[in-house]
Parts: sequence; C-alpha cells; structure tokens
Amino acid sequence: AVFGWLLKSQLRFTKKEDVVDIVRTMLPSPLYKEDADYILSQRQKAAAVTTRIRQVLAHLGKQHRLTTAEEIAIDHTAHALSEILTSTGRIRASPIPT
Repeated sequence: AVFGWLLKSQLRFTKKEDVVDIVRTMLPSPLYKEDADYILSQRQKAAAVTTRIRQVLAHLGKQHRLTTAEEIAIDHTAHALSEILTSTGRIRASPIPT
C-alpha cells in the first residue's frame, strides 16, 4: 500500500515532511523501522519500495521459504510496479501544451 501513496505523493510534488509522515504511518516502528528508514534514505521513494520488495524476495528465495511459482509471481508484480514508475515518470516529465 505504501507504493501507491508514494506514487501519488510523487505525482503531486508533495512536501518532504508529508512523505515522511506517509512512510512512518504505513510502515510503523518497530516492526518496519528498517524498511521505513531505507525508503526514506532514497531519493526516489516509490522506486525504493520496489527495490526493497526484490531484496526481500531474493532473501526468502535463498532460504527456500517460497516456491518457484511464488517467486515468479512476486517478481512479476515487482516488475509491473517498476513499469508503472517508468510510465508515470514520463507523464510527469512531459510538458503540458499551452
């Protein structure tokens, strides 16, 4: 869910303080403190979410805690999120005709 909120904040040019509030609310301490700190330390917060998903996926895969089908499905979803970021970045960077 934090990905959607961060994408929305990116498209609306939300202030940094508000982005911190979003992340801290969606990923409360102490359970998700490490994840929240990682996301907040990155320049592109929504991209950091997909990166973190892939990191966790790789970790769980190495521990054999996911089946191959589950790994593929989650990786496919992470890839789709990355494509969404690319598309919205293009839209955001496109000039508005006057």
